[in-house]
Amino acid sequence: MRRSIIIFAALVFIIAISGATAAGGKLVLVVMGGVSLDEIAIPELHNISFLVEKGAIGIMNARPASTRSFSDDTAVGRYSMEGGCATIGAGTRAAVTTDARKAHNISDVIDGRPAAQLYESLYGAAPARAEVLHLGMNRLRFINEEARYPIEPGALGGALRKAGLKTAAVGNSDTAMEPRREAALTAADPEGIIDFGDVGEKMILHDPSAPYGIRTDTGALLNAFRSAIRHADFVVVDVGDTARASSYAQHCVDIQGAKHQRRALMSADEIVGGLVQSLDLSRDRIILVSPNPSPLAIDNFDFLPPVIIAGSGIEHGLLSSGSTHRTGIITNADITASVLNFFNIEPPYSFVGSPVMVCKGSENNLIDTNKHIMLQIQRQPMMRGLAVFLVAYVIVLSLYILKHGQNAPGRLSWAVLLPVSLMLAVLWLPAITNLEMIGSIIALVCLVAVILGALRLVSRSPVKAFGLVCGAVVATMIVDIPRGAILLRDSILSYTPVDGARYYGIGNEHMGSMIGAAMIGVGFVAAMMDRKALKMPLITVLLGVVVAVIGLPPLGANAGGAMSAVAAAVAGFILWKGQKMDKKRIIIAAASVLGALGLLVVVDSILPGSTQSHVGKAAHLIATGGIGEIGTIIGRKLVMNLMLLRNSTWSKLLIVSAAAVIAFLSVRNRDALTRLRGMPHIHSGVIAATVGTAAAFLLNDSGVVAAATAFIYVWTFVAIIYLKSFGCKC
Repeated sequence: MRRSIIIFAALVFIIAISGATAAGGKLVLVVMGGVSLDEIAIPELHNISFLVEKGAIGIMNARPASTRSFSDDTAVGRYSMEGGCATIGAGTRAAVTTDARKAHNISDVIDGRPAAQLYESLYGAAPARAEVLHLGMNRLRFINEEARYPIEPGALGGALRKAGLKTAAVGNSDTAMEPRREAALTAADPEGIIDFGDVGEKMILHDPSAPYGIRTDTGALLNAFRSAIRHADFVVVDVGDTARASSYAQHCVDIQGAKHQRRALMSADEIVGGLVQSLDLSRDRIILVSPNPSPLAIDNFDFLPPVIIAGSGIEHGLLSSGSTHRTGIITNADITASVLNFFNIEPPYSFVGSPVMVCKGSENNLIDTNKHIMLQIQRQPMMRGLAVFLVAYVIVLSLYILKHGQNAPGRLSWAVLLPVSLMLAVLWLPAITNLEMIGSIIALVCLVAVILGALRLVSRSPVKAFGLVCGAVVATMIVDIPRGAILLRDSILSYTPVDGARYYGIGNEHMGSMIGAAMIGVGFVAAMMDRKALKMPLITVLLGVVVAVIGLPPLGANAGGAMSAVAAAVAGFILWKGQKMDKKRIIIAAASVLGALGLLVVVDSILPGSTQSHVGKAAHLIATGGIGEIGTIIGRKLVMNLMLLRNSTWSKLLIVSAAAVIAFLSVRNRDALTRLRGMPHIHSGVIAATVGTAAAFLLNDSGVVAAATAFIYVWTFVAIIYLKSFGCKC
């Protein structure tokens, strides 16, 4: 009887253990360096195509942190496999040097010393039980200490180890010149420990026809993987050949480089097939990621490498995440968050990514999206060019007006409208065409000419025409943002997913434009309202809509913009009521700004994590990292604004337009200020826009940009009034 009970208890224990293992599952991260979306879309890659059909595919922002103050022999280029793997391992953008490559089997001999002995000389203690050691972690930690945000190399491996899980790394991207084991960074903990695996020379074969005379030994790699997967929960597999081929292609004629890459992809596909055979995708998960674009892809403006995820919890479709809110697009930090999410582990507060989610869509949709982004990248220099043009235009026209204003022809007032017409044109351009840079410049010039011509036909008065432009700018954004900010997303004044500055909502360039246009535009509306009983309710509604569209997480999701808009709106509201901005009302305005921030945090906190915006993540960072994170955030904003103030063309636009406005209102002809005050409602709007300009500068990371685009509306109206004071028909 006792023997039966013991046997029964043993069976229950075995079933419980096996059941727990099945429920937990394994996660395999396959690193394919230097691969583009177009390259993996070929039908000959049967195993990769199988995962695409069974799972989800996307493209990824692979931008790492920049590396400064290091000699050329240790620094690594911006888009590198080292930087991509270090970022995935840290859960946030990490800077790297060549130390990222220094992973070795514990049995390896390095410069005459066993790896374990070298490790002990670095850490002062023998390594914990491990098969692979990363010997560059101390150096990587050191170079990331100067960052303005917390970076912990190896944080992913550390979180897995803390949860009692085991890690493994298999394979390498070695060349004939040096070991290249940076993929192991995604599995190493902060002390460089990786429990299982093999990243040594047994993973490669010497082949004179292959890039650098080396190719991956597929059989040895798969055998090492099968050994590791029996013990490890998280396994990183470096297929090797793709990274070697993409690097080697720079030294080949085009046809030969393509031949090497195709052969490498076929090898990677064979490896993927072997990996899948060892997994149960009903409970396990596999992630295929290219951590960096190839040099050839970068030359072709293709900066977003592919990611494929299949297995437990992943349906067929396109990848997305709370970081991007863009169908088909994720970030490299989202890979890290997804690994921890798979194992139900709470991420460290330094992690910035969000777990991936799956949206409806096909591989062809993703290819179209990527091509669209490639065109947008080609147009990106137009953003700086537009700022340079506006600076030159404001300087030349302001000087001419100041010198010849008394004798200026009437058409000069229409020339003053060009900058704000340009702000409207960049909003409308994506709805008309999607061309490369030269074609877009031609289309933009034509569109501005059409807008100015239409304004001249509709209204004989430049003042009224200016009011129409303000209304059109605000109306366009109010309509566009709730439907996914389609126009804003593709505007030449918006950043691409490659920049990683903002993937959704309203950016600072258009946010400033909306605040400037809205405040003065509401002044025009107030001036047209005859019934006082309706005036203030209508103004309240209009201002509320503007603030909501700019700030609410599902819409503009710009917290700094929302606070800037509230500051402007409260100042305008007080003035439109006929009251003065005394000390008491200034305090009310400041409290309103803080109240707006608190409301945004509350709204964001009740949203699902995948839909939280930047303000929600900042609140989470403060909650988990402590009150000191407020200082970190403020410091980051100040540093960014000071840097932009020194280096950005937008700062020059803000300075010259502000100087011109001061000159218009104080030099030679005092009648300009009198005439401006003679339009009390619009005058109040100008003051509100000026308050919004100051708030935008102080409350945003790139506040100089927002302030410049907001104040261009103030410059336009004051310039028109200055000309009007000389009797110009305005």
